[in-house]
Amino acid sequence: MQARQASYEVARANYQRTVLVAVADTETALMRLASEQERRLHLGHIEKALAQSLQHMMQRQRVGDVGLTSVLESRKGLTSAQDGQVQTHAQGLLAWVSVHKALGGGWQGH
Repeated sequence: MQARQASYEVARANYQRTVLVAVADTETALMRLASEQERRLHLGHIEKALAQSLQHMMQRQRVGDVGLTSVLESRKGLTSAQDGQVQTHAQGLLAWVSVHKALGGGWQGH
């Protein structure tokens, strides 16, 4: 009887540890996802402002107020922001995968 009780206690402790790790993994994945979504929103605002700035620079170039270098610098800034958006989107997708895994997705029983 004591062996059975000891076996039960070991199994119970293993189960509790597994549940606690799963909860911690889920919390971490959800925090990462929220962070990536916030970052993407912030970068979207920056990208919009840089696109407007580029349009303004192109208009100023047409009337001769600024040279091509200024337009190219504005375009470079916009391209950099767009690249950041793509990278953030990729990180967001990875965060979704982490949430899915943390919630048991893809788990194969034996």
